[in-house]
Amino acid sequence: MTEPCLNTSVYFSFDDEGDEWLEFAVSNQHDIKLEFAEDYASKTADAIFLEWFSIRGGERFGYS
Repeated sequence: MTEPCLNTSVYFSFDDEGDEWLEFAVSNQHDIKLEFAEDYASKTADAIFLEWFSIRGGERFGYS
């Protein structure tokens, strides 16, 4: 269940600071998927985890 008064981005960033990031992610999903596929094919599991899944994540697109 979602809370009607919260920005959609709060479900991704866990604060009210994520609108810019969410707009970027939605607008650039094709490029993000291509970059992930490239990393998946060429990087170690640890490097992929750090860039794509860690809360202290990478900076590929200027956002952690």
